[in-house]
Amino acid sequence: MNLQDGEPFDVLVVCTANICRSPMAEGLLRRTGPHARVSSAGFLRDGSPPAPDAVRAVQELGVDISAHRSRIVDADMVRRADLVLTMERSHARELVILEPEARHRIFTIRSFALALGRRSRFDERPLADLLDELNRNRPAGSLTGAGPDDLPDPYGRRFKHFRTTAEELTGHAQLVGRVLAAAARATSPGDRR
Repeated sequence: MNLQDGEPFDVLVVCTANICRSPMAEGLLRRTGPHARVSSAGFLRDGSPPAPDAVRAVQELGVDISAHRSRIVDADMVRRADLVLTMERSHARELVILEPEARHRIFTIRSFALALGRRSRFDERPLADLLDELNRNRPAGSLTGAGPDDLPDPYGRRFKHFRTTAEELTGHAQLVGRVLAAAARATSPGDRR
């Protein structure tokens, strides 16, 4: 990480094609405050607009992602990120292969939110300390196979699935935003990694 005092955390959100779940999560995370610089990427497409139903689902929540264009994730994006949130375990596995040194900063968004949701409050402490704790408590095999922390892809499904995805991502984004705000208050220069 290359952050200076007062700079926001770099958060990278990743899904399959970067046209549904990750741009929705990116838009929702961006509105949580100035403590995060959020971007998204995927594995399949470069330059594609978001799915119309993804745009509509988050638009109902007051977020506009219509200008988003997909991009292909690369090792440099993962390397620069303070936190990488994926939609599925398979995405996390691919990113660990792409950039093994970033493994401790890569989580499915559901598993990260679940770990955060168990807390009644968020202590002000550096993000690196929180990630160390989460990794110590990470179950063995947490990145293997499919699991309950995979967020289903709404692509090709009815609008109600996009709406359900957007609603779930809203809750996850709020938790992530709260913990990043607490970490930003606690982090001094040089503590981010």
